[in-house]
Amino acid sequence: MKRKPSFVDRVIEPVDRVLVALSAVTLIAIMLIVTTDVALRYVFSRPLIWAYDVIGLYLMAAVFFLALPHSLRHHVHICVDVIVHVIPRRVRHAFESIGYAATTVLLATLVWLTAERLVTAYVNDELVDSAVSLPAWIAQVPVAAGLAVLTVHCFLRFLAHLVSTFAASSLIEFPPQSGSGEAEA
Repeated sequence: MKRKPSFVDRVIEPVDRVLVALSAVTLIAIMLIVTTDVALRYVFSRPLIWAYDVIGLYLMAAVFFLALPHSLRHHVHICVDVIVHVIPRRVRHAFESIGYAATTVLLATLVWLTAERLVTAYVNDELVDSAVSLPAWIAQVPVAAGLAVLTVHCFLRFLAHLVSTFAASSLIEFPPQSGSGEAEA
C-alpha cells in the first residue's frame, strides 16, 4: 500500500524531476556534440576544437550531479544489503540515521566548498584554460545544485530514520533488498 505523499515529497519531487530532466538534456547535448564533432572531423577535417573541453569540464559534471538526488530518491544507487534482512527494524533505522547524519555533514561541507569556489571564480572572473576560454564558475553550478538537493534528501532521511528508531512504525521505507523482487525495474 502506497502512503499519501507528504508536503516534503510534493516539494522535492518536482525539484528532482527538473534536475534529472536537465541531466537528460545535457546527456543528449553531449551525444549531439560528439556526433557533430566526429562528422566534422572525419568528413570535413574540421573538428570542433572546444568539444572535449566543454564535455569534460562542464557537461559531464552536470549529467552526474544533477541526477544524484533522483537516484537516491528512487533507490537506483549502489546499496550493500548483505545482512540487513536480519537486523531488527529499530536497530536498522538507527544505523540508517547514523549513516545519513554522517552523509549530510559530508555533503553540506561539499556544498559549502563548491559554493565558495563558484563565488570565487565568478568574482575573480576566472576562465578555464582550454582551446576556448569559458567562465570557470559555470561548471560549479550543476555540482552545487545537485549536491544541495542531495544534502536536503539525506537530512530528511536522517530525520525520518531517527524518528522511526523510536516510533511504533516506520516513517520511511527501507530501500528494496536486492534479489527480493521489490527492486524497481
